[in-house]
Amino acid sequence: GYGAMSPAGMDANTIVTLEAIVGLLYQALVTGLAFAKFARPTARVMFTDKVCITTHEGKRALMVRMANERANQVVEATLSLTLLVDTVTSEGGHMRKLRELKLVRPSTPVFSLSWTAIHLIDEESPLHGETRESLEAKSAQLLATFVGTDDTFNQVVHARSAWSVDDFAWDHHYADIILFREDGERVVDYRRFHQLVPDDAPREARPRAS
Repeated sequence: GYGAMSPAGMDANTIVTLEAIVGLLYQALVTGLAFAKFARPTARVMFTDKVCITTHEGKRALMVRMANERANQVVEATLSLTLLVDTVTSEGGHMRKLRELKLVRPSTPVFSLSWTAIHLIDEESPLHGETRESLEAKSAQLLATFVGTDDTFNQVVHARSAWSVDDFAWDHHYADIILFREDGERVVDYRRFHQLVPDDAPREARPRAS
């Protein structure tokens, strides 16, 4: 009803061609960015609010607990704990040093439910002989770095968390969060994930899933 509209002349055809090319490139760019944004896997790892300084197998230990918030699995997962402290060099300069904390089990083949990382505070530990007051004087901070491969997308995922000295719970351990159903299946009770129990409190029986 309105007739036919088409570019007339070389200039008009050139402009229409450029508009078509730019439009296709813009649409492809937006589609690629949107796909990369939503298809990129992210590790939803929950870390506890507090770091426990407790006794494990008769030895002083530092513990950090984390859990997988997704229903998938993270394979070949590794965790590293680093202690950051302020130090003074022999020349009188101030430096922020990073000291790695050796873990009893720094990796796990499959991370599906929860993982409690344990660092034994022995003579070789950077925490040996340290107290709350000494760590506060050094402005100490604990950094956790998690790396693994997402089993669904087969891509590497990362997660990090940090705690200050105020987040250290001395002489406390984590409440049990692994529950068992009637059929024997294990589940995680996230309501107890951040719950702490004093070391001198009586050990409770393992709770059952309702």
